[in-house]
Amino acid sequence: MTMEAMRASLRPGVQYVIILTKADKKDGKVSPSLKQQVADALEAHQLKETTPVLVTSAVNRLGRDEVWRYLRLAVTKPEENR
Repeated sequence: MTMEAMRASLRPGVQYVIILTKADKKDGKVSPSLKQQVADALEAHQLKETTPVLVTSAVNRLGRDEVWRYLRLAVTKPEENR
């Protein structure tokens, strides 16, 4: 998804999690320019403080547990998340 598409699809009141994939292609690192683009987009929509950004890799399972944690939170009732 392009940054423009992401900006256009944001809805108020929705909890987002940004997942940056293919980290194995960059030795587990995210380019500074991409980090800045994501930060700028989140800040423009007042989401920077409340939106986690996860870095993932299917090859070495980087970020896998964190993604599952957020998926579980998304599908469980609030009282089950305690």
